[in-house]
Amino acid sequence: MRTTIAFLSLSVAAAGALTITTSPASIAGQTYDFVVIGSGPGGLTVASRLSEIPSLRVLVIEAGLDQRNNSLVTDPGNSGSAFLGPGLSKLFFSAPQNDIGRQLFIVWGQTLGGSSSINGMQWGRGAKEQYDAWETLGNTGWNWSNLSSYMKKSERFQRPNAQQTSAGFTFDASAHGFSGSVSAGEPNPLLGTGLQFEYQDTVKNATRTRLPTRIDFSSGSVNGAGLFQYAIQPSPNASTLDNRRTSAADAYVYPFLTTRPNLTILTGYTATRMTFTTSGNSAPKATGVEFIPTAGGDTLSVKVAKEVIVAAGAIGSAAFLELSGIGNKTVLQAAGVQTVVDLPSVGTNLQDQFFNNFEFEPASSAPYIPPAANMPPFVSTSFLTLAQIVGNSTAGSLGKSLTGSVESRAKDAVAKGRFSSVNGLKKMLRVQADLVVKQNVPVMEFLGGPASFDQIPATNTWSVTPTLLQPSSRGSTHITSSNPLDPPTVDFNLLSDPFDVSLFISSMRFARRIASTPPMSTRITPGGETIPSLAVVPSNATDAEWMDYILANYLTAAHPVGTIPMLPCDMGGAVDEKLKVYGVQNVRVVDASIIPIQISAHPQATVYGIGEKAADLIKADL
Repeated sequence: MRTTIAFLSLSVAAAGALTITTSPASIAGQTYDFVVIGSGPGGLTVASRLSEIPSLRVLVIEAGLDQRNNSLVTDPGNSGSAFLGPGLSKLFFSAPQNDIGRQLFIVWGQTLGGSSSINGMQWGRGAKEQYDAWETLGNTGWNWSNLSSYMKKSERFQRPNAQQTSAGFTFDASAHGFSGSVSAGEPNPLLGTGLQFEYQDTVKNATRTRLPTRIDFSSGSVNGAGLFQYAIQPSPNASTLDNRRTSAADAYVYPFLTTRPNLTILTGYTATRMTFTTSGNSAPKATGVEFIPTAGGDTLSVKVAKEVIVAAGAIGSAAFLELSGIGNKTVLQAAGVQTVVDLPSVGTNLQDQFFNNFEFEPASSAPYIPPAANMPPFVSTSFLTLAQIVGNSTAGSLGKSLTGSVESRAKDAVAKGRFSSVNGLKKMLRVQADLVVKQNVPVMEFLGGPASFDQIPATNTWSVTPTLLQPSSRGSTHITSSNPLDPPTVDFNLLSDPFDVSLFISSMRFARRIASTPPMSTRITPGGETIPSLAVVPSNATDAEWMDYILANYLTAAHPVGTIPMLPCDMGGAVDEKLKVYGVQNVRVVDASIIPIQISAHPQATVYGIGEKAADLIKADL
């Protein structure tokens, strides 16, 4: 870390350079036009775009440090280790779940680049119908046509070279941007595709309706099987193995180290709250931000001339608003925080994806591809509809149950504090049900192939990982004290909805169906399931036996969304279609927390698009 800091000291000494610093000496007490809280894909995209205007002074406050020289961050082969790497994330546990007292592990990216510096790098977008649904819910201009243009704006897609093409790398050129900031594509060289294609063909053979293969998951049509694409800068030479992760810092900060003197990034400090001024009957106006060393210490502050941009992620942003006095007044009073605006939707509507993992012992004749240095795991994926998993007849009955229970589920969630408006949640649940039942948007992802999901330890194995993409349940996250260093209480409330339970149990059975279907079945030892194993969950297991196993072993995908929902205020929204927080002035939110309904995708590409769109919205108001 000392080496990195020394390098930064040299870089910021040059005239006209941006500043990345761990020292607040020249920052505290100053006035900035924009102060950005958090440095993930949303925050750094906005900060970088605003700093294109030389007259604007922009400050980013990041709780973690700049880790640009840390191989856990830069090397795609270390993605599993980076997720839990020391000094890269804040680790804590959820509230006890599912009436069995089990607490889920929570990983909160805490380094320059946020979670984009530690995630699995998967690059793709949700179904176009899901983005159109945001507009249906009352958010004018938030639809696939508009937002996909911003997602493309963020992207610098790397066309395949000859080796990658011969390995089977195909893509839809119309789905990508080629001149943006975030490098995306496949590693160089591209290895292990033959067995990954076998996995895709296996899923196709196992599904109960037609399944496209070799699809591009950035196209907006995501039902099918295909290779992952990654936020990655491919190695310029296949023999040198210099593939590199593309984080938000790589995309939107490091290219401007010798320019942008109006952009300052303070690392190692945690923003604790906003301060407000009031005038007459006007809404409170954010005019300052307070912050402390992440390790603990004295409170410092800066003044804000224009806006505070909150971009600390679905868990962190909700907590920051509450610490600033914006949220449910009952929650704030219990935490010892004075209420500035009673906005009860803050911290509700939490939706995260979740998964279980299956692993299988390879047959002795199966080729073994050891995890390669400098490479992501050799896994493909597939996104399946309800009917493809359970068949048309069962899908019909489950769909009727999902649609028919909208009102009762909405009332129950609001009564338990998981949303703030029955009518608003009814509309969201109805739209979500239509996406599943009428528009056949994928409900499950099945990762798999000749590798463990995380490659830790690096063993010779085949895997299948069913992941529920669109939970019908809703959870919540709230602060419980006024100490900004105390983690909030997070209640995912997963597997509390009967539809989710039925779907996930069916998907666990379907994972075994995949493993018993050729060509994958020829690659694994008969009866060679090692996780969970037939001894733990027998082949004739009942729903109750499956549920016992699932509750004891499922994990979240660390893709939380929705806790500061973009909706009309009377529907339970916390921000409007310009991402402005209701009831105050000069505050916007730009991250996954504004997404009202979970998408069928790994979310980072969407959040970059949100950041690009937010930057234009802000510039339009200057």
